[in-house]
Amino acid sequence: MFLLSFGASLITWDLHAQVTTSSLAGSVHDDKEALIGASVLAVHEPSGTQYGTSVTTNGTFSINNMRVGGPYKVTISFVGYSPKVYGDIILRLGEAYVLNVVMDAGQTALSEVIVTASAGVDADKTGASMNISNRQIQAMPTISRSITDMTRLTPQSNGNSFAGRDGRYNNVQIDGANFNNGFGLNDDPLPGGGGLSLDAIEEIQVNIAPFDVRQGGFTGAGINAVTRSGTNQFVGSAYHFFRNEGLIGKKVKGEEIGNLEESSTKTWGFRLGGPLIKNKLFFFVNAEQINAAGPEAGAVNLWRASEDGTANAAQNITRVKRSDLEGVRNHLINQWGYDPGAYEGYANGKSSTKSILARIDWNISKDHKLAVRFNNTENELPFLVNANSGANPRSPLPAYARTSENSMAFAKTMYNNANKVRSYAAELNSSFGPRVSNQFLATYSKIQSGRSSPSEEFPFIDIGDGVGSVAANTYFNYISAGYELFTYNNQVLNDNYNIFNNTILSLGKHNLLIGVSFELQKFANNYMRNGTSYYRYATVEDFLKTGTPNEVAPIQFALTYPYEGQEPWAKVNYALPALYVQDNFNVNDKLSLTFGLRAEVPMFVNKLIANTNVDALPLLGTDGNVKYYRTGEWPQQRIMLSPRVGFRYDAIGDRSLIVRGGAGIFAGRVPFVWLTNMPTNTGMIQNQIEPGSYSASAAWINDIRFNPDKLYWFNNAPASAQNVFIRTSAGGIPGTLAMVDNNFRMPQILRASLGIDKKLGTSPFTFVADILYTNDLQAVYQFGPNRKSSGVTMNDGREYYANAASYTYNDKIGGNSGMVLANTTMGHSFNLTAGINMAPRNGVFGSLFYSHTSAMTTTDNSGSNASSAWGATPQRSNPNDLFLASSVDALPHRVVGSISVRKEYLRHLATTVSLYYNGSHQGRNGNTITGRHSFVYSGDVNGDGIGNDLMYIPNNASEINFVSNGNFSVEDQVAAFNKLIENSDYLRKNKGKIADRNGALMPWYNRFDFRLLQDLMVDIGKNKNSLQLSADILNVGNLLSSNWGVMKELANNAATPLTVATRGENPTFRMNTATIDNVTVLPTQMYQDMRTFGTTWTMQIGIRYNFN
Repeated sequence: MFLLSFGASLITWDLHAQVTTSSLAGSVHDDKEALIGASVLAVHEPSGTQYGTSVTTNGTFSINNMRVGGPYKVTISFVGYSPKVYGDIILRLGEAYVLNVVMDAGQTALSEVIVTASAGVDADKTGASMNISNRQIQAMPTISRSITDMTRLTPQSNGNSFAGRDGRYNNVQIDGANFNNGFGLNDDPLPGGGGLSLDAIEEIQVNIAPFDVRQGGFTGAGINAVTRSGTNQFVGSAYHFFRNEGLIGKKVKGEEIGNLEESSTKTWGFRLGGPLIKNKLFFFVNAEQINAAGPEAGAVNLWRASEDGTANAAQNITRVKRSDLEGVRNHLINQWGYDPGAYEGYANGKSSTKSILARIDWNISKDHKLAVRFNNTENELPFLVNANSGANPRSPLPAYARTSENSMAFAKTMYNNANKVRSYAAELNSSFGPRVSNQFLATYSKIQSGRSSPSEEFPFIDIGDGVGSVAANTYFNYISAGYELFTYNNQVLNDNYNIFNNTILSLGKHNLLIGVSFELQKFANNYMRNGTSYYRYATVEDFLKTGTPNEVAPIQFALTYPYEGQEPWAKVNYALPALYVQDNFNVNDKLSLTFGLRAEVPMFVNKLIANTNVDALPLLGTDGNVKYYRTGEWPQQRIMLSPRVGFRYDAIGDRSLIVRGGAGIFAGRVPFVWLTNMPTNTGMIQNQIEPGSYSASAAWINDIRFNPDKLYWFNNAPASAQNVFIRTSAGGIPGTLAMVDNNFRMPQILRASLGIDKKLGTSPFTFVADILYTNDLQAVYQFGPNRKSSGVTMNDGREYYANAASYTYNDKIGGNSGMVLANTTMGHSFNLTAGINMAPRNGVFGSLFYSHTSAMTTTDNSGSNASSAWGATPQRSNPNDLFLASSVDALPHRVVGSISVRKEYLRHLATTVSLYYNGSHQGRNGNTITGRHSFVYSGDVNGDGIGNDLMYIPNNASEINFVSNGNFSVEDQVAAFNKLIENSDYLRKNKGKIADRNGALMPWYNRFDFRLLQDLMVDIGKNKNSLQLSADILNVGNLLSSNWGVMKELANNAATPLTVATRGENPTFRMNTATIDNVTVLPTQMYQDMRTFGTTWTMQIGIRYNFN
């Protein structure tokens, strides 16, 4: 009878807890009226932490800022009524648990109700979100043991991207402290190449559309995690994980893919929590160290030299001749006294990661709780040389990356990333009677990232194969050597300060939130691309002439150096004060509404030094009119308003069917490296000389000869380049400009969602569906302000430029030498998700979801500097052509599921089996795993100075003006190109048009990951300890059969099938060749099996001792 009255009396609440805590809310009444003044006491049983309140005038109560997890015991008492006790209540991060109570008058016996699960679906969420509990974290297959391995459970995710948005637009918080890779040199969402150990995490929440105004700083997803806390019982664990080359699959479809170099990864760690003073003061500590050696350290280079110049990708043999490599190496040693290192088998470095976390929780009283947390992570990771970045024209990817089937690099071109992340957080949660609660949170994080090289200071050298030409703006890399071109003096410092204060007033049906926050991020970046100087030679023969009387000039040269008297640090200090208010209005027993407004003022609080030469330079604005840019001014300060509204409707009244949704504006940030581009590249700190990039090749390069002294040409500038190697900022305009539009705004979106949660009878299953729409209000892109229209079109409709003068607006700088960070309102996305959640029952839990995403953007903003974000975006006409195309992060279809089963038996044994599945369009493009790719030409088809032109797809290959290519006639190329088109779903269906950016989908890929846990439990006194053995197997299908779990990759030159032979309004082409089974052929297949260890199974074994 009680359960019936309990279910019938359920009402809907909408108390969004802050991202570090949970809350409890509900009502208390008898069969006639509300019991005003009834006492509510909630006790976190593991720690004895108490939270109390009383029922207000309308019969409701709420307790905010409660500790995540449980179990909790909640006691409701009122004079003349039998107390009610509810046990086994688990509170989830960022959500309110709803407890509505009907009291029985006149009884004296204590009535206890054990609640083993929520009586309905998720208590209070309005938008699309997912909570990942500690139980799920422990069961999920993982080898990297990273938070990102857990967030992949989110149906709308694609790697680090959510709902088709750039992963750099997410915001990650640990215990309320920002824990982002805010500078954005890579796509890793966590700072310093990694985050906390999973053993330190209690729960993770991913919010894509939270309509709580306290949550901000993202236009992708908000990822919140809270760390573990100590309890009244000493609880801990010691663990070790191990994997080596013997635990990696070596077959693809029955064929051996080679021998993996000796490698290993070893992880040691422990965690311990317990009481310092029972019920009062608690501690938790976690420490972990990971050591990796060989290819497991991260930099894997399996390519080997060829004896005859013929590549064999299946055997990891490149086209690069051993004799050429030996010749270059010997010349460097004998002529220049520089040993470039080995060219094979050298990526056997070492990496290490150390992390420690310590936390103190203090129950000052029933009304005041304080938590203090410290963590420190340090690592050093090796990397192979950058794939192709540098002076234009760049070698096309992926076929001609510096380490690839067509190119090799010496060992000293590698580099190491050294990172240190230190973070502090303090949180005070207070209750002032039944109506007022407060949360105060202060955090500080310091992030240091720097690069180092195994090389002594020496120029970086690229050597081509002689096929490319300056005239055709094409280049194909062959050999690389020297000090990695982006590593010299490369350091980033980031100090991050945050303060929040949130006050909640419980006013009957209204819960009023008033909050303030202040964020200060201080960045300092020392970035000197080509800091040791850069030389590019057309052929090996040309390079071997260096230092001899017959020496020839390089085909490209680059150098960056600080001006005299300047420190080469570019700084950005960014402040974000915010004020927000919100009303959670419980209209009636079924409907709750949320209304909120967040106001923020982005502020740049450091001053810049203006370059008056640049400020006086007339350029073009995004509207095509003349504009003068101000290098000494940050964008104007403007208030950014983010109104939000959400609703939650209990359709039936028993929380078995919830309809929820809302709409609101969200404001985020850009990677701050895009902002430091301006002080770095406006000519006031350093001079960047890169004449091949985005401008016509400089004639003075003909006067350059190789010299190992990085500053030789600075100190001995040829007569033809006296105005190039300037010593002070007053000397002129720098070779490359990067600026920020004075009207620039941080990203801002309008996001709306509608969802349902339907509990399926008394089963543990809940059907969940979400529709999500996002519209860009302020999207971000790079614009070239010195480009004009030529007024000439090609036969495929794109604009044609006969020479640099035809696209250069102001001839004082190169037409492609300037970039401006600007905004556009173009961009939108749509996401549909549906699936089943299974709540834990009898040791079994899981989920299965389908997600559809369509996202359209104007650019993927690839790269960390302005030039790459602008110039690397595939275009159909010119680099300023602003049009919508599919986001590279958008997967049209994704199926994701997981299931975990735990069974205890024979009193002392327990086995847990967990399986994770992901099905989506996924494959390898170069060194990147992606779901989409583009078709582009090799070279510059329209003469705009940049080789990023999307390919025209002919109705028939006869439309293409082919010229002979070695042994392949025009007829051979026509036949092969027709076959390639017919073998590609995308090309076949899109004939007669220029290919869309990211228009083609990778093949569908199915992958299963598996985890096995075997526990041997031992009773020690009243406690049950366990010895646990574990095995995590990624891509377990490939272990069962080498035919399964094999990822596809783009076949060599399949996405770049055509090289520009001659430019013009009617250009000519050659079809690029590929090597298959040691035979040079014309490519006709779009995809091939990925024959690397990245597509085979990988296993990690572990041992753990848990004690209670």
